[in-house]
Amino acid sequence: SREKDRALTKALSPFDRAKSYYFGQLKKTSATKAREGKDYFATPEPVGMKMVEWLNLEGGEKALEPSAGHGAISRWLPDNTENTIVEPSFELISRAALNTNAKQINGNFEDLNIVNKYHGIVMTPPFGVGGKTAIEHLDKAFRHLSDGGRIVALIPEGPAADKRFDEWMYGRDDKDKPLREDAVIRAVIRLPASTFDRAGTNVRTRIVVIDRVRDETQRKDMPSEASVDLSGAGDINSLFSRIENIDIPARIKKEAAASSEPAADAGTGSALLAPKETTHAIKKIPLFVA
Repeated sequence: SREKDRALTKALSPFDRAKSYYFGQLKKTSATKAREGKDYFATPEPVGMKMVEWLNLEGGEKALEPSAGHGAISRWLPDNTENTIVEPSFELISRAALNTNAKQINGNFEDLNIVNKYHGIVMTPPFGVGGKTAIEHLDKAFRHLSDGGRIVALIPEGPAADKRFDEWMYGRDDKDKPLREDAVIRAVIRLPASTFDRAGTNVRTRIVVIDRVRDETQRKDMPSEASVDLSGAGDINSLFSRIENIDIPARIKKEAAASSEPAADAGTGSALLAPKETTHAIKKIPLFVA
């Protein structure tokens, strides 16, 4: 009966609910992939839940998901944080809107003005060829990150993608100064090829957790990065079992780090170029369209 189904749902742990959402999704076909975009790979909901958990957010902080898709990650953002999601597909952001209280921007992440700063950014960016688009999005996300903030990003692995990431993370200028000396890798979690099986691809991926720490003394005192290799998980159920209880180091937080940042003013186009506000037809909540 429906009452029994509702009672069972309430009895499930949040992680078990995340698994039920994942297995409730149909495996992608060429037709559904064409509608959603060739470079859109939905993050499995249990993985998305852990990524949000690893952001280590506190009430009142600002969080961003810059490529929200249908909401497999954003649905786990806390209710007591100021959340924003960006997604260019109207079909996908309409689905994401059903399961989040976040401000929704229907547009391209590339157009989000850099004055918008966040304590936590969680993302599975479009990968692109050889990870090119993924690293471009990671670079932009880092520029949106407040001091003491954290990025949790799921990015592709492979010779070209790894080289691009290393050049971004460890690159130096012509005076041999680090390009991103305030970027600190806190954890790397390698994922198996089965992670995106339902999305129709077996691309190898990893999750990188990067904190922004401008204080040199704090950076030197931080422990070495945590490294977790889940690439040997034979199937998606094995991945879910192994990732469920993984913890990573907490953020080194700055009090009111984002409070001094300039506030975005949608009226002047600071959130997106010429945004306009509509209302979602089902949830009756604000929807921002470029």
